[in-house]
Amino acid sequence: MNQPTTLSVITMPIPGTRYAPKKFKGDYTRVRDFVLQYERICHANNVTADDEKCSSILQYCSTYVCKIIEGIKHFITPSCNSLRDEILQYFDGAKAEAKFKEHHLKQLVNVLHKKQMGSLDDFKSYMRKYVCVGGWLLAKSKITQDIFNFFFWKGLSKTLHYHIENRLLQRDPTLDLSQPFAFDDVVKAVEHVLHRDRFDDEDFDSDNLDSDLESDNSSSSLDNSSDSDKEEEPPCYIRRTTKQKKEKKCTSETEKERKLLSPSKLKKTLHSLDKEEHTAVKKYEVETLIKKLGSLTIEDPNYPLLYYRAIKLETDARLILRPPTIMNQLARPS
Repeated sequence: MNQPTTLSVITMPIPGTRYAPKKFKGDYTRVRDFVLQYERICHANNVTADDEKCSSILQYCSTYVCKIIEGIKHFITPSCNSLRDEILQYFDGAKAEAKFKEHHLKQLVNVLHKKQMGSLDDFKSYMRKYVCVGGWLLAKSKITQDIFNFFFWKGLSKTLHYHIENRLLQRDPTLDLSQPFAFDDVVKAVEHVLHRDRFDDEDFDSDNLDSDLESDNSSSSLDNSSDSDKEEEPPCYIRRTTKQKKEKKCTSETEKERKLLSPSKLKKTLHSLDKEEHTAVKKYEVETLIKKLGSLTIEDPNYPLLYYRAIKLETDARLILRPPTIMNQLARPS
């Protein structure tokens, strides 16, 4: 009959195996998780003695980390709880906790506010990104619930603002507009407005929302100045503006490619063009001279000069041209 295995420091998982923690190399983003995982392993294997808990942690650390831990006071004089706190201190575990600040949330909202949100998928994506930053700040008491609600509302498009507010006021006509709308209420309203199972789902998108808002605000927009029109531009122009931006982007990219030629490449290109131009001019001049020489006799007084110019420009021209009389006379033996 097999006897049950007695749990002890000997039964702790071997480094690199499935249940062992990943080797800790000093990364501040992992130090807290590493310490917590190590404590769970010790608890699961009934390792309670301070000396065993302190010495066994080294097997799950890199050589660099081991050297540091071996010099820590409460490793030399074993005290597991104190050693844990010192490891978190030396490897800056608090730095990983300081992920975001309020200005990070403002930056995120300013970016996401400009994006279209015409489907529930878009909204869910926005929620995930917002909660990643805003939810962390709220959990750490870096911001209040009102600030969390305010920035969540601010990050939504103006189109959704209009429809969400209508939905909330329908449910509660006495809604206090001096306070930011509650996060959960806004989520429910958006899910109602952008419901996936609408009977007109194919036609119900951001364009429909934009056109509705445009018709409701058309009368008031006529009285605004050109600057205010630009700021309060109805969302119906979002998609059109996006297409225009894409066209402008393509044009600007082409212009950038032209402008971004390096000086050396530009010089090489100009030199090549000059060379091609010179070759073309030379070829044209040779052809013109050959035609003129073809219409003259070798006794013509202009023939020698034109012949000389032709062979000066193109030495192979002498293969098809007759030399002038004076050259024939010089070539004859006396």
